[in-house]
Amino acid sequence: MPARSREPLAGHPLDQILGTVAAVRVLRELCPGGEYAPPHIARRTGISRPAVREALIRLERQQIIERVGQGRNLLYRLVPDHPLARRITKLFKAELKSAR
Repeated sequence: MPARSREPLAGHPLDQILGTVAAVRVLRELCPGGEYAPPHIARRTGISRPAVREALIRLERQQIIERVGQGRNLLYRLVPDHPLARRITKLFKAELKSAR
């Protein structure tokens, strides 16, 4: 069995972006487009609000999502011109199509 690479995560952006199940579910919710509040994302994904908040922070830090509005009107959306946005959306669409 080959040894696993111990390269830093900086060389693997998908590891950083999709590093948790919560991050994947949040991205899956945001990928069809639109802007959603954290409580909506938590309800739709079945993830606790704290886990959604952590995933949103992680994804925002990676600049694949962005905040829109502020305070009670705080929403999140996928950054459409992020280099991975179209590819991730395409992956999620293919996933949905194969599940049918």
